[in-house]
Amino acid sequence: MSDPNSGSGWGVSHTPYGDVRNYNPNEFGGSTGGGEGGNGGSRGGNSGNQPGTGSYSGRFSVGSFSADAPNIGSDELKEIFNNIARWEGVSHNMYADSEGNVTVGIGTLLSTADDAVKLGFHNRRVTRGHGDEIVGYVRSSEGEIRSNFQRVKDVYNDKSLSYRQKVLEWSGSGMVLTDNEIGSLATKHINRDRAALQGLYAGFDSFPRSAKVALHDMAYNMGISKLRNGFPRFNDAVNRRDWAAASAESHRVGISDDRNNATREQLLRAR
Repeated sequence: MSDPNSGSGWGVSHTPYGDVRNYNPNEFGGSTGGGEGGNGGSRGGNSGNQPGTGSYSGRFSVGSFSADAPNIGSDELKEIFNNIARWEGVSHNMYADSEGNVTVGIGTLLSTADDAVKLGFHNRRVTRGHGDEIVGYVRSSEGEIRSNFQRVKDVYNDKSLSYRQKVLEWSGSGMVLTDNEIGSLATKHINRDRAALQGLYAGFDSFPRSAKVALHDMAYNMGISKLRNGFPRFNDAVNRRDWAAASAESHRVGISDDRNNATREQLLRAR
């Protein structure tokens, strides 16, 4: 017998008292969209909001993470964060990107199981009553985290599964990070990128806001090393503040046309 509390319109709502699985066509009726695939940078892209975690557009209170990026103004941080989250997507569970890199949150790379153990993973526990599912969480043990990390890699290497099937396997693990930890990880990443961008581009702090947003997106997506070494003409144009030339040289391979177009428009607005 099929589960009546599943399918289009059903999803998980966050409440102050925990997560509740309920029916809300306005929030859960559509698809969750998708993030970008990796392109060989320092980390791979997210495959998007994973099935089973719900659609949480706009749920992050970026101001609560401002201590993780003390040298970036709150409004500017919010714009950078939201732009990156839009394209990277959000995954509460570990998954492997298109190149097999174990990843979580907003494109946070987990190079080893030790990296995963350092994070606050919890196991989801579900109880049902009166047509709703009440979701609680119990801290995952080190052994459980290491086992899940390896399981993600094993599922990725299973050639009999489509990528969509692999995503469903990963999202069904029940091991998740909280929104707060995901947001903090992403903000710390942005803060590290800010220091690197300031070193790469003379006068970065005085660049127009839209240019900063575009440059942060490229750094987060590819990694600073690839941005520095793989885009010499782009970097020359940015250092000249020739935003039209920079926009023409900003194209990245392996991401969507929509994301490339958005970056190009952000750079053109800097003129």
